[in-house]
Amino acid sequence: MSTETDFRAILTGHAALTALVSTRIYPLAAPEGASFPFVAYRRGQDEPQFDLDNVEVGRTVKMQIDIVPTDYANAIAIGAAIEEAFAVDRDWTLDDEEDQDYSVGGGSEEVIRGRRLTFSRWVNAE
Repeated sequence: MSTETDFRAILTGHAALTALVSTRIYPLAAPEGASFPFVAYRRGQDEPQFDLDNVEVGRTVKMQIDIVPTDYANAIAIGAAIEEAFAVDRDWTLDDEEDQDYSVGGGSEEVIRGRRLTFSRWVNAE
C-alpha cells in the first residue's frame, strides 16, 4: 500500500472521526460545494536521509490534514478525533498543529477558522 492509502485508511477507519465528518474525507481538496465539516489530506515534502556513503537509507514522509469545520469547537473535536486515530498507529507522529483560516462560500469573503495538522513517519529506502 502507498503512504497515502495507509493514511486514508487510518482516517476512514476511525469511528469517532467518521461520526463527525461522515465520508467527507478527501485527498488534496474537497469538491466544489462540499458540505461542512470535512477534512482534506495531502502529502507534504519528503525529507530523504543518507548514510555516510551518501546512500539513501530512508525518508521522513509528511502528511498534512486540513480541517474545515462548521465552527471552531467542531474543528477542535475533529482534531481530537484525528489525533486519537493516529495514537493507535505508532508509525505516525504529530509534528505540528495550528489554526488556519479557510475561505468558504464560492468566491465570497466568508472565512471560517479551522485547524491544520501535520503528521510524519519514517519510510525505509527500497
